[in-house]
Amino acid sequence: MNNFTKKIAALAFVSLAAMPLSASACTLFAANGSVVDGGGTLVGKNRDAVADTQFIQFNNDNKNAYYGLACKDPNGKNIMTAGVNEKGLVIILAKTSSMDQTVRATMGPRTDIRQALGQCSTVAEALAHKEFFHGPDYVILADATEIARVEVGDNNRLKVERVTDGTLAHTNHFLHDEFMHLDVKKGTSSRVRMDRIEYLLESTPKPLTADSFKAFCADTNDGPDNSLWRTGSAKSKTETLFSFVVNLQKNNDFTVWLKYREKPNDRGKEKVLALTKKEIFGK
Repeated sequence: MNNFTKKIAALAFVSLAAMPLSASACTLFAANGSVVDGGGTLVGKNRDAVADTQFIQFNNDNKNAYYGLACKDPNGKNIMTAGVNEKGLVIILAKTSSMDQTVRATMGPRTDIRQALGQCSTVAEALAHKEFFHGPDYVILADATEIARVEVGDNNRLKVERVTDGTLAHTNHFLHDEFMHLDVKKGTSSRVRMDRIEYLLESTPKPLTADSFKAFCADTNDGPDNSLWRTGSAKSKTETLFSFVVNLQKNNDFTVWLKYREKPNDRGKEKVLALTKKEIFGK
């Protein structure tokens, strides 16, 4: 057991109090190529929710070992929402909060990113397995040379955008015209966060760095309920529970930065981990 695995054992089941899954929200963003320092890839995610159960997950029982953050849905099922594997494939997931959640509940299970992380090495390899993507859901995938944005609509239809030199982002409403009929409630926060992260990706001086992405995660420009980093205007409101940033370098090395809560009342006292590929996977 390497040092990071020991850390995970100590940190596992970082418990917060249960919440209805419909309250969850996320901001996903990625950049690669000439806009990134060193020409690799950057990936970021903020996970927002009313305080719930989340935990660090490490698995080395598959073809590829992987590590990331997961939460529990109201039925007690683990949903991994951000992860990276030993080959440098990153996958982050956001919920279709704009949908009628009663309707969503009839449309099958969410995408389990652990399948692709455990079996695939690249974005292209993961996208070749359409069976890994269940909808509706929003997914961003990344490796050192490519990023992709996937929207999974009704009947598990996929809309995929792939980028080898540029940026992508997603929040919690559909972007593709064919799926917009599913958006019965395009929330203010989702629209504001999408506009803000796209603005930051475009306007921030290039090349972008891991510090740029950490600053995006910490952005409070739009107040307690609509910012990228959400503090919540009341106890019942959604707050940001973790930030996750991965810097994938062209030499197949990478670093992971994680800011997260251990307990529901830890706002302002979040813990930070900054880890190398070797510290996580021992190689």
